[in-house]
Amino acid sequence: TYNLAAAEDWAVGADPAATVADLTGNGVTASNVAAPSITSATYDAATGKFYKAINSQQTWIAARDAALGTALNGVSGQLVTIGSQYENNVVQALAQSISNDVWLGATDQTTEGTWRWQNGTQDGSTFWIGMSNGTQQPNQWANWTAAEPNDSLGAQDYGRMYFATGTWDDLQTPLTQAYVIEWDA
Repeated sequence: TYNLAAAEDWAVGADPAATVADLTGNGVTASNVAAPSITSATYDAATGKFYKAINSQQTWIAARDAALGTALNGVSGQLVTIGSQYENNVVQALAQSISNDVWLGATDQTTEGTWRWQNGTQDGSTFWIGMSNGTQQPNQWANWTAAEPNDSLGAQDYGRMYFATGTWDDLQTPLTQAYVIEWDA
């Protein structure tokens, strides 16, 4: 059951100029229909992406899978990737809105010390090579906290952002964090 008064874009393919609203206070409800996709996400014109902070503590893998299973207008999401200081600020503001550190779509699980953004479940662009004294790759962005990444205990393969500072840390997957989903516009 889904209350149609709660969202205006509930009908895929509907005229976007049409306004679906419960102006009578009747709370129109439909049953036996597919669950709606996410209908509220933040769009940023400068990045060309939609974002949504999810305040649910998950392992990195569970957060990645949840992001992939979350559609916005029929498009699957993914854990957030960050390509600039500006986008880092956008994601930090989302993390601050839920007062939680968040997983990023960053991992070196394929090759230790080679940090890549995940495109869905596939390795995407390499943005950092090495430990804390490593190298940011050309045309890429990184914002590691001092002395990070450090692969402490030899098991830290997943990136997170501190909501208070916007800097990044590497963590192991048994730990849980909130996360940010992104969708390309």
